[in-house]
Amino acid sequence: MTVGPSGFDPSGAIPNCETGIVYDDIFAVWASMAGLSPSAASPETIVGWGGADVAYEIRPAGARFAVVKVERSASVVGTFSDLTSAACLLILLIGRIWRSQERLPRAEAAEPAPETEIDAGPVSTDLRWAGGDAEFAPGRPGRFMATDVSHLVWRTPQEITTALLMPDASGLFADRRVE
Repeated sequence: MTVGPSGFDPSGAIPNCETGIVYDDIFAVWASMAGLSPSAASPETIVGWGGADVAYEIRPAGARFAVVKVERSASVVGTFSDLTSAACLLILLIGRIWRSQERLPRAEAAEPAPETEIDAGPVSTDLRWAGGDAEFAPGRPGRFMATDVSHLVWRTPQEITTALLMPDASGLFADRRVE
């Protein structure tokens, strides 16, 4: 497993024997709060959670990891160079389902995080940061997702969870640099 730039070191964590993801406990808590069930629309699904209308899954995509939205069909939300960053996006997506159910404001970023670069091309929207990269759809949807993810890659899954539980999701998209 490749460690994301959040600095989280999974060497002391015990991964789930089936998925190898050290964040299964965080996924399970979010899924329980949002009323979601495990989802595996594809035999390649590493981890996934969903309800009657929509599910989100992480699947291998060559040497990368894809976060996939499953409705009537599957569509790739983004592909990542490391599993940790893909897991952070899955936490955000599941957290947004819960926040919607609780009638809390949508958690989203207005501007890209410092020390990241977003390249909006005709075929894809690419996000790069020290130690990793992600690719999203072209156009506005891809740019919005890249902007949100630019803040997640610098946070641990625990930090993302704590921020999403706050009524205003304070801190999730705040500048993380210390002046």
